Amino acid sequence: MKEKIVVGYSSSYEYMTYLPVQIFTVLENNQDCDFEIYILCDSINEFAQENIKKVVMHFKDVNVDIHYHEVDDSFFDGKLPKWHGSYATLYSLLYEQLLSDVSKILFFNIDTIVFGSLKEYWNTDLTNCLWAGANDDFLPDVLQKVNKKYNISTNVNCSSIILNLDGVRNEGVTTDFFLRNLKHEVAQLHADQGIYNLVLGSRTKFVDKKYSYMFTMNPYCDLQFKKDFNAGKVIVLATYNGANPWEASPFFYSTHYYWKCFDRVKAICGGSLGFEKKTRLWYIKNHKFFKALCPKFLYHFIIFVSNKIGKEVPF
Repeated sequence: MKEKIVVGYSSSYEYMTYLPVQIFTVLENNQDCDFEIYILCDSINEFAQENIKKVVMHFKDVNVDIHYHEVDDSFFDGKLPKWHGSYATLYSLLYEQLLSDVSKILFFNIDTIVFGSLKEYWNTDLTNCLWAGANDDFLPDVLQKVNKKYNISTNVNCSSIILNLDGVRNEGVTTDFFLRNLKHEVAQLHADQGIYNLVLGSRTKFVDKKYSYMFTMNPYCDLQFKKDFNAGKVIVLATYNGANPWEASPFFYSTHYYWKCFDRVKAICGGSLGFEKKTRLWYIKNHKFFKALCPKFLYHFIIFVSNKIGKEVPF
């Protein structure tokens, strides 16, 4: 009998468009497991829902049950600041309340990519711990100051965490408890990551960094990933910082795997995913320094050529 992994996502209507690719990376690399998937969203994106269904059906040997929960945002009004105009990134705070029969859940941000087996991660020993995740080495100065101000000693990367929902319930760390104990400054600057580290920090189980490899969209970090990957470094989960993978150029080495998965998912779904790859020229013409420095006639010529070529580029 296959092991079942329970996976959770929090999404806005817009971001659900990108979810089929993330789910594909999970199922593609874990066909020896079955999955129960919970998607908390502000409104169900029926186009994305249909594409998710097609991705799941593609993996015939994997049993996948998907549950959608539309969240009433009024629950958060006046209690939490919005993050980029939405409460969606904070919906994971509702798991213990909405998923009463779920004992633990593996949460992913939609911009994470799975490269390998999740079994070891899923079976992390959570004895006396309320959550598990990898430490985030990337912490800007402004967040370091906030962490020091509120004595936040951990900085777990919440792009992927395991929540011990039974433990949370048994100890009374309910959604209301989170809301009573959070600091708005922390939530405003660091959203769910700041809240979880503030409230659960002392009950953390740290896992290996292979479950949280950080991509940063600059040439140096891109070359570092290429070096690590080619050296055989084990990377099970990767997350993006500075840009989502669908916003970053397909010519970045660290986005190659994402865009290859995109191509496969697009073929599975038999049409558009609601977002497309863009040409190198698209990135040039939209770069603020290029727009400022490029002669006007050349800039418009590049726009013209880019539009003629179209949005898609092959590898």
